[in-house]
Amino acid sequence: MSFSKTPLQLAVAAASLGWASLGLAGAPSWNYAELSYVVDGKMPWVASGERVYLEGFGLEGAAALGEYAFVRAGVDNLTGRLAINPGEYVDVQAQDWSHFGVGGHYPVTVQGITTDLWAELSMDRVGFYGLSGNGFGYALGARTTINDRWETELWYRSASTDLDIDSNDSLDLNPKAWGVDVFYRMNDRVAISLGRYWGEQELEAEGESETGDLMVTQLGLRYLFDGNAASQGQDREIPTLSYNQIAFGYLVSGDVTLDVSNSSDDYDSEAGWLMKGRVSPWKHVFLAAENVDVGYDLSDAGETDNMILDNRLSVGMGAYLPILEGDVAASVYGQISHDQMTFMETGLRMEGTGYRLGVRGGLAIVDAELYYHRAHTTMNLGTTGYRLKPEVIGVELGVSPFDNGSAITLGYQSQMSDFSVEGSDSEVEIDSANWFLGLRQSF
Repeated sequence: MSFSKTPLQLAVAAASLGWASLGLAGAPSWNYAELSYVVDGKMPWVASGERVYLEGFGLEGAAALGEYAFVRAGVDNLTGRLAINPGEYVDVQAQDWSHFGVGGHYPVTVQGITTDLWAELSMDRVGFYGLSGNGFGYALGARTTINDRWETELWYRSASTDLDIDSNDSLDLNPKAWGVDVFYRMNDRVAISLGRYWGEQELEAEGESETGDLMVTQLGLRYLFDGNAASQGQDREIPTLSYNQIAFGYLVSGDVTLDVSNSSDDYDSEAGWLMKGRVSPWKHVFLAAENVDVGYDLSDAGETDNMILDNRLSVGMGAYLPILEGDVAASVYGQISHDQMTFMETGLRMEGTGYRLGVRGGLAIVDAELYYHRAHTTMNLGTTGYRLKPEVIGVELGVSPFDNGSAITLGYQSQMSDFSVEGSDSEVEIDSANWFLGLRQSF
């Protein structure tokens, strides 16, 4: 099967089945969480022009604000498999693109087919080869619910971000992408998707620019928090400690300590985001994902002021157990995860496994969560192995002033990462502490 033909073939098949079906559906849902995985992708490497094959995860969550507005957060982590010697490859950060935005949508129904036209303004963060820049962007699209099973979406997204390399120079990272997605709804809650998008990554510095094209095919799994779109707007009881939620956090303060060869240096956090979400498809079982992206000001060390040190993506399944219910609520949980780490200015990507343990509690409009996360990630380059082991202690406080599942959060993460090379006594220790102010929506 050729991936280059599959999305268009599916779109045609979806349209054919949709027009023939008697059961039509309403407007698409804007309360969802989605996990996607890149099954095919390629781009030229900026430095050499050689073809790089892509893989990676994508996370996205949206929550409806009334009848015609929504908030949405998402991130695409693209890893490039780069050949450095014949038969030797290294995984590097090809492009990480995060966005958090507010948008509006308006459904138009023609002959029983509903198309939801939408537009969005966003804050964006783009990472490339160990560097990250902040900026703003926008997106446009159209979602068409053909019948009660099939949905298609056409979309376009663009952003402009920049970072200071030193006191005189800056680098602009300006990505854009356009694509098509086809969704098949398995039931009222779960939809699977196949998408193809094409993009450009423009790097501009000192009046010179270079653009790299990319193409990505991905499979996705979307969970609809409100089931049928018709249920939007209905009053639903939201548990105090729901395991159906999406959240976004913005860095407000932080610092990092680097210990290398008995030398210790302290630096400030420059900018960063935290995105996470949980979905509980069955009682006492949940799926969870978290992406932490922080850049640090290493200009005093002769580096840039927005450099990645040990960013982390975790995706996994867990189980929770309520231990108190009523006015005072509490639960404990455990999770097994797949972890991906991006290490320092080299943009190296390491993968491995980890686990998380946590306890949550709530009283009236206030809730709190305390958790511990540990992982072991590795990468082999030839006969040499590299290891990066993060250990995270975190706490999050939430206040829910409205009776709709929305909360204002304040989170703290202390992450201790040890980097080592197999057969070497040298070790790099990265100890960071960051505060995030954010928003959370429970369902």
